[in-house]
Amino acid sequence: KNLYGAYHPPVLTLTDRQFFRTLHPGWLRHGIAEIIKMACVKDYSLFCLLEDVGIKLVTDKFGVMGDETDPELARKCDLIIGKAMEGYVRSEYGNLWETHQCRPHAFGHTWSPGYELPAGMLHGHAVATCMGYGTYLSYLEGWISKEEMDRVHNLISMMELSLWHPIMDDIDLIYSSQVKIVDKRGGSLCAPVPKTLGQCGYIQHLSKERLTQTMAEYKAICGTFPRGGIGVEVHCHEVGLKDPSIVAKKHVKVAAHVNIPVSQPFNETNAEGSYNEWIENAQSKRADAHNERLGLDGDASRLTLTAEPPAFEADTIFKETVEDYATQLTTAASPDVARIASETSEESMFLPCMVGQLEGQFL
Repeated sequence: KNLYGAYHPPVLTLTDRQFFRTLHPGWLRHGIAEIIKMACVKDYSLFCLLEDVGIKLVTDKFGVMGDETDPELARKCDLIIGKAMEGYVRSEYGNLWETHQCRPHAFGHTWSPGYELPAGMLHGHAVATCMGYGTYLSYLEGWISKEEMDRVHNLISMMELSLWHPIMDDIDLIYSSQVKIVDKRGGSLCAPVPKTLGQCGYIQHLSKERLTQTMAEYKAICGTFPRGGIGVEVHCHEVGLKDPSIVAKKHVKVAAHVNIPVSQPFNETNAEGSYNEWIENAQSKRADAHNERLGLDGDASRLTLTAEPPAFEADTIFKETVEDYATQLTTAASPDVARIASETSEESMFLPCMVGQLEGQFL
């Protein structure tokens, strides 16, 4: 959502353990990976709580499916949720648009973005594999002891999350993900890892040779765990969800030109061109239509706001009626912003990742 400039922080978030009663155990399990993440790099007391409660978080669905008269289990589950949320807010709140890369909550999100979708993995399992590998790198840096490393790996395994996936044998795929992350993070790897349990350090450089060597060593470690380090219900299709390696490709490419009807079936003809070409073409068409709707040609009467937002049930990114409504809520850009946009276009400097970054800075 950041890439499209569409992210807005929620005004209020409600969390009630009773909601978890209706969730598939596999959905809860992979969500627990994000709690483990915060425990490893932000809150050692949370880490100890996770070790204490263990797999009951999944089997008892955070205490709502087992013995509900157990006040101690309920107290611990509430603490786990509260501590995880508090740690996340402390890490994220002052940096919602990733202005800087001191981001402990990015632990587990450095290498996994490169193989999560191709493998069709649930996000939590992909993050868990990345956390396991990052923890091993931290041990090699001398930032955590072997005992601490083992505790992290054992906790991931105890929750039946993945330490390893066969796709991690593809070093070229993982290294290409690292190259993209370095670009996204401003030229440094900035890989968060535990620096003693409950605190965070950052690995700034990792050569392809070092990645290849350490990944092989890490794989050998994973081989000592149940199922060779592979978790339970690892893939989206195993918990009743569609395979993202198929679905994502379809919805990124569909309506490659904004004027393709949403109802038109997806096929290779309307999916031609790279993602960058598609988004540049789409954004250019949006910009022209945006200027016209704003009445920049002197026709200010175009700005008439409808009473209610239009219905929007499509699953593609751009929708004409919604674009119209959004523009009606938008004021014309200042001369400075207009000049930046014009020069960006003239110098062919457009990049999809600029959209959210620039809008965040302007906000």
